[in-house]
Amino acid sequence: MLDGPDNVVSVPRYKHHEITGWYTAKNPNFGGLSPRDYLRGRDWSEHVRVGQQALRQFEVLK
Repeated sequence: MLDGPDNVVSVPRYKHHEITGWYTAKNPNFGGLSPRDYLRGRDWSEHVRVGQQALRQFEVLK
């Protein structure tokens, strides 16, 4: 599913770096965990939800 056609989005390089940083930084919205740590062991729908949140936050998606 990770590399599936439904999960591929073209993202400008700078936005990619911003989102990657966001995934690794501690975040109060995830109980003080980084989004990456928060998602460990969670189901695919939660990964999709958080990923879409990041894409909207960094204005890759509207």
